[in-house]
Order: sequence, then C-alpha cells, then structure tokens
Amino acid sequence: MTMKAKILLIIVSSFLLLSLKPACAQSAGEKYKSGLGAVKDGNEDYAYLYFLSIARDNPGSKYRPLALFACGEYYFYKSDYEDAFNTFSEFIEDYPDSRIKPYAVFFLLKIARSWQKEELVKTIEKEIRDMKQVILVFKETKEYRYKYRSLLGRKYKLVYHIDRVEFNADGEILEQVFY
Repeated sequence: MTMKAKILLIIVSSFLLLSLKPACAQSAGEKYKSGLGAVKDGNEDYAYLYFLSIARDNPGSKYRPLALFACGEYYFYKSDYEDAFNTFSEFIEDYPDSRIKPYAVFFLLKIARSWQKEELVKTIEKEIRDMKQVILVFKETKEYRYKYRSLLGRKYKLVYHIDRVEFNADGEILEQVFY
C-alpha cells in the first residue's frame, strides 16, 4: 500500500470513527453487533472499524479471535498484504487451537506466494501438510469438518483430496497445497 493510500485510509477512517458512536463507549458485544450490522448494510469499511476496535481494545473478549481474523481478511482483500500477514500471524500466535486457524495459515501462504518468498512458502506448506491429516477411504475428496463464514460474510472451506488440499473462498479456489 502506498503512503498516499495509507494517508487516505487514515483520513477516511478518522472521519468514519467520528461519525460513529464512540467506540470506547461501547462494549465488545455492542461493537460486534454494530460490525455485523454494518456488514449486513454493505458497509465493510464501517464493519472493519468495529472489528479493529474489538481486536485492539478488548484482548480478553470472546469476540476478539473472529474480529482479528476479519481484520486480516479485510487487509487481504484491500491488497494490504503486509498488514494482512501480520494480523493473520498474530491470530495464529494468539489462538493456535482455533478451528479457523487453517484458514489463516492458507492466507499466509497466499501472501507468501505473492511476495515470491520461496523459503517462506515452503515453511507454510510444511505447516499445512503437518496439520491434522485426513485419511480418505473410498472417497476422492473430503471437506474439512468446519466450514467458516467470516464476519465480513465470505464463505470459506477446505477440501482435502487424495493428493492435495484446497482452500476455497466463496466457491473459488484461492490456494492449494499438494502432498
């Protein structure tokens, strides 16, 4: 993201924050509901601000893991790969046992490939291969038991094949790793 784009994002974010109910006056639950309402209204930028507030200001909140993932997702789809990578890395570090961790790892892989950092790609691919292995008996594919619909409304799933695992977003293959 260019410096000019970051400055514009800061200005727009500041304006949006001033027009919203002060975040400090809301509980994490209220912010969560407001963020979901913004998504429903098609205001992803507003939703991001609510989720960012939860992720930064409410470390013990039950909503933080989902909000942190949503922030990483927001950055990714805005092509801010550095912030996305850092946010997904923080998510994985803070919530290593989360059921949505595999999706965060696949985002890291997608970003590492875009950066053309082959050593990082190999490291992340190994982590994916070392994740819970699925044995396919009498089937060619098996879907990961936990599909995930993100706070920003995207539908994610992992599909395990005999020779690879695929990361899908809204029905489209984003990434795949071969065994």
